[in-house]
Amino acid sequence: MGLKGIALVFGIVITAMISIFGKISGTHINTAVIISLAFGKSISKKDPIYYVFFQILGAIIASVLLQFMFKENKLLGVTFPSEDIAQSLLIEFVLTFFLMLTILGVTPQKNKEITSLSRIVIGQL
Repeated sequence: MGLKGIALVFGIVITAMISIFGKISGTHINTAVIISLAFGKSISKKDPIYYVFFQILGAIIASVLLQFMFKENKLLGVTFPSEDIAQSLLIEFVLTFFLMLTILGVTPQKNKEITSLSRIVIGQL
């Protein structure tokens, strides 16, 4: 499947996560999005602290679980920049900008209900 297949699978997983956890927590799974929403005053001042803490905790637990399950593969789940770090940071910044633009554009601000179309658009971005 290559890189396109991997990207498609990630998008499908994000769409599923939005569908599953959207009504429970708003699916706050991206730290950059949470911080942006906090600066934009779309969420309370206390919530980002909890979201970021539990994201870090979840990442640590997932890393330990991967190491336990796949002891022979020490680099499983590691992402290395293919070029220099500045280029990678710039790409990350631009892609996060478009992700935030999409999230703010397709999710209703007053009504917190996430529509099916919103889930698909965000997940497939």
